[in-house]
Amino acid sequence: MYALGEGAFSCCGVNLAPLEAEEPDGEHCIKFERAEDEWYVTVNHPMTKDHFITFIAYVAPDGVTIKKLYPEQEAGVRFRIGMSGVIYACCNRHGLFRLPTPKRVSRAHHMRAIER
Repeated sequence: MYALGEGAFSCCGVNLAPLEAEEPDGEHCIKFERAEDEWYVTVNHPMTKDHFITFIAYVAPDGVTIKKLYPEQEAGVRFRIGMSGVIYACCNRHGLFRLPTPKRVSRAHHMRAIER
């Protein structure tokens, strides 16, 4: 569940507090690499039934993409590269973590950098 504004949310009669995103730590290390026109995002984290990453999201000025993850699945997803944004990963035990994406580099600029 996500919202772009303020709201009050509850589950099974219990009010849910908003999650504040933290910087990744050693157990929740977010990595991304460019694979052509996509970001390949991974989180070095256990994916057991009791402790796992529930989703990874890419939030940019032009949109939000959320990829749901499940226990015993790889904690890795692909996002089409858009504008510069923020990657969020949510651990079912420790909460929300965030890491900004690198500034977007045009393909022509990237190719000139490789040629040098």
